[in-house]
Amino acid sequence: MIFEKLRRKIITTICITLVCFMNSMSVYGISDSDYENFNPVNIQKIMDAGHIEIEIGKASEYQLNVDMNTMGLGKGYYTAYLYENQYRDWSNYEAMSFYISNESDNTIRINMDVKRYDGKVLSPSDNSNIVVKRETSEMLEKMQPSFGTIELPQGFKGRIYMPFNSFKEKGANSESAFNGITQITSWGIIATMPENDKGRFSLSNFQLINKESSIEYYLNSDISIKGDNIVEIPVVGESISEYRTNETNKNVKFQLLDSIDGVSINENGRLSVKPDVEAQNIRISAVLDNRLIEIMDVQLIKSWTLSAREVDGTSKSIPRPEEISNILSNNDKFILSEKFLNSVRIIACIICAAFATLYWWWKREKNNKTS
Repeated sequence: MIFEKLRRKIITTICITLVCFMNSMSVYGISDSDYENFNPVNIQKIMDAGHIEIEIGKASEYQLNVDMNTMGLGKGYYTAYLYENQYRDWSNYEAMSFYISNESDNTIRINMDVKRYDGKVLSPSDNSNIVVKRETSEMLEKMQPSFGTIELPQGFKGRIYMPFNSFKEKGANSESAFNGITQITSWGIIATMPENDKGRFSLSNFQLINKESSIEYYLNSDISIKGDNIVEIPVVGESISEYRTNETNKNVKFQLLDSIDGVSINENGRLSVKPDVEAQNIRISAVLDNRLIEIMDVQLIKSWTLSAREVDGTSKSIPRPEEISNILSNNDKFILSEKFLNSVRIIACIICAAFATLYWWWKREKNNKTS
């Protein structure tokens, strides 16, 4: 009976400890109070060439399935536009978010824009922030549009966050940020793909992120990595390159996204490259608060000294040990060998001892004759 009561107390204590531990853990998912769900109304489609089909999913959650086809078209990129003509006021929200699944065999490129009552069109511009959360990770990844879109790889599944402070007026100065998305007459998703391609993706779970949400800071973070984007592979020794971020007072740790033999980076951003590394592109990341990740591409190239030549045509580079030509003959090698040198030392010691013995004997004989 006593044992049974003790067992129950132990189990109860363990359960309470686990509950407390779980409650103390950092939860990276946003809460229900951070966002509002909404479903687009009467989505329209248009494509500058090629063919596009959309299908509204019949499941409990709103889902938009999109098929694009540019087969047979000339070389270039073609854009599809999925849009909603509906008056909306998003001034009380920080960002728009939606789930996307790339079911294509290739990458897809997407972005978003909004049109105001005054006819101005606003969109996340190049070098502004778009935040991505992959389905397989709890990390938020900062991306920047290039040529007006961000690239999502084959098989990508995750959530895209479009911070409204990244929206700029198209054609305006990049410094003219638009504060507050108000009096919207239409908004849409832009998808771009090259010629002779087929693409399929789905959009679902549209959300508006409230201001002062738990992820607002990360959506608006301007963290960036500073350092060399080209690093030479050394001939001997190692190459060192230092990286840092503009978030100097924050909890930032550096790491390599892919493990590569001969390449390493410590948490403070010190990159080391060994001589045997192949020329390639690597990706280093800065992780802010174990929550937001900023990625920088770094190109590793062969040392310029490998191709540099003196006036007489000889290489300027320091040769590796295995590249040094053999200038010693076999006899020279034997003479300089440790075995030969030890033999010489022993013979020299014997000769010295013999001379010392003879001198001692001669000295003794001389003293005897004198006496």
